[in-house]
Amino acid sequence: MNSLKTMAKNEDEVKIIASIYQASVNALYQRGSCFIMSKSIRYIHRVDEALNLLDERSRELIHNDFIDYKPFWWQPYYSNQLYLRMRAKAVGSFLRHFYDN
Repeated sequence: MNSLKTMAKNEDEVKIIASIYQASVNALYQRGSCFIMSKSIRYIHRVDEALNLLDERSRELIHNDFIDYKPFWWQPYYSNQLYLRMRAKAVGSFLRHFYDN
């Protein structure tokens, strides 16, 4: 039960990171102040670096589940059980890489 709570907490954290990432990308397009643009670029770089350190499947999973949300994209490729295992692994790896940068 404790691992389910941890997994849910980690997924919530990735959702927050993804939403800040999307807001940072939008801030660049809006061309706000130099300070906001500088912070946005640094944040985008940090997320991109964490994504680049993931294996291809994990990167695709984080991108499709959290950044560019595509519901049920995985169904033609993976069973439900395999998808959930891969998702838990991808979320943990992403957070490790994100906070290690």
